[in-house]
Amino acid sequence: MLVRLENNWGSLFCIAGILFLSAISFLTNPQELPAQGTWQQTNGPFGGLVKSLAINSNGDIFAGTDRSGIFRSTDNGGSFAQVNTALTVTIVHSLAINSNGDIFAGTYDGGIFRSTDNGGSWTQVNSVLTDTRVQSL
Repeated sequence: MLVRLENNWGSLFCIAGILFLSAISFLTNPQELPAQGTWQQTNGPFGGLVKSLAINSNGDIFAGTDRSGIFRSTDNGGSFAQVNTALTVTIVHSLAINSNGDIFAGTYDGGIFRSTDNGGSWTQVNSVLTDTRVQSL
């Protein structure tokens, strides 16, 4: 059966009704809802405000903090351990990981540090920096 509407208001109400019925159908059939991710609180890192995060190809999570340096989780955030060996500045604003797995930490007044051993130790790499307050990498 065809129905012809004589004015624009009728078209508008018809479209609104179809959208309303579609929404009700969608909301009452949960099996048709898309999968939703959820957030879960991790166990740390404790000791400072987290300013940056980076994840390497192994899935290790690195968190740079505002006063406590760098933390690493090897168990998807289940636990975090401080990895600050030779990191002389513990205000870490940014983290980046290159394709070789080297981790770079941008610090406040300490420039850039690099770790080539998954955060086990850090070396300052500031040979050409004129400002050692690094906000982002």
